[in-house]
Amino acid sequence: MSKIEFSTDKMSWHPSPLAGQIVLLTTINQEGVVDVAPKSWVTMMSFNPPIIVVGCNRKHTTASNLTKKPEFVINIPSEDLATQIYDMPRIPSPRSPERLGLTPEPSMVVTPPGIAECFAHLECRLIKIEGIGSGEEIIIFGEILKARINGSARQGSHINRYSDLRPIFFLEDGTYGVVDVARTVGEGFTNLGCVVVTLKDVGDVSSSISEHIAYLKGLQRNGLLVASGSFSDGQSGGMYILRGDSLDSAAKIVDSDPLVKNGVSKFNLRVWRRSF
Repeated sequence: MSKIEFSTDKMSWHPSPLAGQIVLLTTINQEGVVDVAPKSWVTMMSFNPPIIVVGCNRKHTTASNLTKKPEFVINIPSEDLATQIYDMPRIPSPRSPERLGLTPEPSMVVTPPGIAECFAHLECRLIKIEGIGSGEEIIIFGEILKARINGSARQGSHINRYSDLRPIFFLEDGTYGVVDVARTVGEGFTNLGCVVVTLKDVGDVSSSISEHIAYLKGLQRNGLLVASGSFSDGQSGGMYILRGDSLDSAAKIVDSDPLVKNGVSKFNLRVWRRSF
């Protein structure tokens, strides 16, 4: 496999060979105003004590708040917040959760709140801020004091939990990656239960297609849709794949699909075990 040299300037990486998990960092200023900031340069640095580091810029509200109130919360979102997260840089700071359409919830031991829509929270005490490089970039060092996660994430097979949580990773502008399938070394089997929905046209679907697409996008935002599409062999109809292996639950979802609800499509359901 041949390799070619590329620039060390990360801003020009297309595609990016490094993925950084996207988190929402909440801080608070002396007046009690909360700021929410998306970050993607974040990683653990030690086990004992549990130290985490976050890349930031000295000019950002995050850094300013931390010099006054040395506490922060790392909130870990799922894919369903991706659109809101990518819109956040367009909103001037401070970005309160309410301005972003998010819900603040009290933390256990620190002053900044968590974000209720996120599936996990790491409450941290600031240890220090270090400058790095020749510009305004800094590294935030924090000790994790408390950690919380949705109870449902602790249930079921460990290899399926990541598929349920769907954490997201920054790749480059407007592009992100999702952990929607996990594999065990040497096995590659996720046992991710899905339901395949096949649709057959029985009427004129043209007037319902836009509603159908909007409905599928809603399912995707809620983490229920794995994939969808039409057939390219000239035949009508299409298919989509829903998370979960309950035919009854899937039938209720499909019954609300505008194509089905308007009587222009009929459907068939089959449980599918995703292996790879």
